[in-house]
Parts: sequence; structure tokens; C-alpha cells
Amino acid sequence: MPIPEGYGEATFVFSVAGDPENMTFSMGFKGASGSVADLTQAFTDLVAEFTSNVIPTAGDLLEGWTWVSVEGILNPTGLPNVELVVPKNVAGTNVASSPPPNVTLLIAKRSNLAGRANRGRVFLPPYGLDETDVDQTGTIDGAAVALIQTKWTGWIDDFGFATAGNEMVILHASALEAPTEMTEFLVRSKVATQRRRLR
Repeated sequence: MPIPEGYGEATFVFSVAGDPENMTFSMGFKGASGSVADLTQAFTDLVAEFTSNVIPTAGDLLEGWTWVSVEGILNPTGLPNVELVVPKNVAGTNVASSPPPNVTLLIAKRSNLAGRANRGRVFLPPYGLDETDVDQTGTIDGAAVALIQTKWTGWIDDFGFATAGNEMVILHASALEAPTEMTEFLVRSKVATQRRRLR
């Protein structure tokens, strides 16, 4: 998605042993203003709160999975784009069984506005999903869903609290269309698939 002036996008990068292609998901955001300083602060907060809430330890990743990095693109007002990279290189230590890499968690991005354009989705790589928590119909165990929901709710809430003006946003197909402020994540109880993740 194009990034309008005054906003940024962060891409979270993961890898799994045996697959030469990285797997990613992205998140739009804004800071207190469209300045380089405020967007950089918002990007820093976004990564820090994801680390704190979602993947605080290597035990939150399955063995064979690595959280590689977070890549940021900032589009400050009146200035050229700025690219940032935060290396993470966190190798998983959880010995639970991993689903195939084309199985994903589906997490909805919600807003207060109606219409499909004001919603979004994250197809999350299954870096922390125990295969035994998924039944033959693709339904995820309720306790596992609740734990993931708590982590992602903590992320969006704490990002907003970290610095005044921080917002996660849904970017649109046109850079002329103002991004939509997100209000919550909703973790779906059934897995999804991404065929391109299985070669």
C-alpha cells in the first residue's frame, strides 16, 4: 500500500528453517506529527511494544523460526522517505510442533468506521502456534486464541500510551485517501492459509 505524507509503515520479518523466503506482515502508523523525529519515535514505540507484548522472549517462537527484523518506511511531511531497520535475530526455543509455513493466524484490523475499506487483516506466520492447538477443522483451541488476543490487545493499547499522538492505521490503495485509525485487533478462531508460503 502507498504511504501518505505524515505516516509510516513497519514490516515485521520472520524466517523458518528450510524455507529460503522470509515471511512478513505490515502495520501502518502515525506519530504526534509528520516530522521525521515524531515518525521515528512512533516506529521505535511500535517495535518496542510488539517486543514487550507479543514476543518478549525466545520461548514465544517455535524452534526453527527466527524473528529477523523490523523494517520501517517513513514518509515525513515535505521530505523524502526515510528507511529504518531494527535487527532482531531472535531464534525460537519453544520445542512444540510447528504447523506448515502456509498455515497462518488470521487477525482482523478493526476501526470505528463501516465498510471493507476501513478494515484490514494480518496473515500472521505461525511462528508461535502449537500444532496440537489446532484441530482437524482448523479451529484453534480457545485458550490459545485468548492468549494471542491478550498479546495483540496489549500491543495496540501500549503503543497508543507510549507517546501522545501514536496511532496504528489501515493504509489504503490510494495515497490520496487518508488512512483509517485502528481501534482493535480481533484474533480469529480458525487458521487461514497462504499458498505462496509453501514452495
